[in-house]
Amino acid sequence: MWAVRYAALKAGVQVCTGDVDTYKLLQGEFSKAQCKLLFPKAATKAYTDETRRLLDRFEQVAKLRGDEQREARQDLQQQFEALQRLQDQSCQPTDHKTGQRKGLRLDIQLTNRDGDSLILDPTVVHSTAASRRQAEVALSWARKLGVAAMRRKEAAAITVRTAEKHKTYGPLLATLASQQLRGVRGTVPTFLPLVATTHHELGEGFGQLEGFLLAAYQQRLEDEGERPDGLVATDLLASFLTEFRFDVHCAIAKGQAQMQLAAGTPTAVRRGGQSGEGLSLRQGRAQDQALEQAQDQALKQAQDQAQEQGQGLEHGQVAELNGSLDSMVPLCEAS
Repeated sequence: MWAVRYAALKAGVQVCTGDVDTYKLLQGEFSKAQCKLLFPKAATKAYTDETRRLLDRFEQVAKLRGDEQREARQDLQQQFEALQRLQDQSCQPTDHKTGQRKGLRLDIQLTNRDGDSLILDPTVVHSTAASRRQAEVALSWARKLGVAAMRRKEAAAITVRTAEKHKTYGPLLATLASQQLRGVRGTVPTFLPLVATTHHELGEGFGQLEGFLLAAYQQRLEDEGERPDGLVATDLLASFLTEFRFDVHCAIAKGQAQMQLAAGTPTAVRRGGQSGEGLSLRQGRAQDQALEQAQDQALKQAQDQAQEQGQGLEHGQVAELNGSLDSMVPLCEAS
């Protein structure tokens, strides 16, 4: 995500990161509690179907006026309460720290000076995982045999994950489109799932994002006029696109390195749980460094004292001291 943010800022595009709040995205038409209820991060099919019916009913109520609308809103509130009960029965908690259910939130939103907006959800998938291996093998053979339609087709894992993203955000996108039809909002943001594989294959969403950023950067260059360094717009645009793609591939590689670094550790460690076993990797490294510094400092003090007394530490004494320092490990972990 940092690669997208850096390129967007360079292109002069307004960036909103740190999870795009659904409540603000829908311009406050629903309360925060209702947004969390209508657009959960994870839901069953029965819950999603019930949510769609409730949203359809909400659109019908929005068209009513006067006493008729007030009565319909009271009935709508009862349907919200019924949906809450259904969520309690069918949906599992998605926040492993608090045991609560999270609402749907987007990762980043870009808005250019013309008011056009993109809402993005970047993700990286492992295309050769066991569940995707057969589809990838079939696609590779089709490419090798020269099937024209498959030659430039994206990885099967990208196609599947893109469809999953559209399904997950479908109710939210439908609500945004409904707001435009009812005159609540002027334009509807375009949703782009940025799906890439661990083998650095990029989905179609990246191509659309590149076009959006290049148009914004070109407009910025035109506003700046002639540059004192003599560089022309075509060269700057080409350099911008190359740098953006390079940053995206670096971000994928960095994510892979972090996954390999965390391989074999408990799930609680990778997620930064609150238990003693669930310390994050960063906290674990900090403890190791603190322990090493304490051992070095204690050993140096012992050597200095021995030198002041006119004698050095024998090998056996150093080993005994190190053994006593190793006993500090449980104390450091407990603290």
